Amino acid sequence: MISPHLLRIDASYSYRTYLGCLEGIPSVQHCIEMAKQEVKKLWGDRPILVLDPTVKNKLLPRWTHLVWASGPELTENMDGSQLVICWWSELVPDTDRVLNIIDWEKHAKDFQI
Repeated sequence: MISPHLLRIDASYSYRTYLGCLEGIPSVQHCIEMAKQEVKKLWGDRPILVLDPTVKNKLLPRWTHLVWASGPELTENMDGSQLVICWWSELVPDTDRVLNIIDWEKHAKDFQI
């Protein structure tokens, strides 16, 4: 298992989950799809792990967090591995907690420069 201490944050982005909603509250699934589109717009085609949100009263927490992380290669002759993680919280990003709970080897993908 790769230690979270070997991972580095290349970029991060947080936004208010329902910012820009003109009327009504979009579904949780809609918000997840919007987050995936935001990742693609910001950082291109990267592997994405969406952590299951804790939903209260059919609403997501106030903040959506996106972190592009990279780490050591998973297979020989590669330059490293990378993963974009998306999650929701009521407060500021708790990135250290999130990096500690993910299975990097299962979700990250290798890359070559």
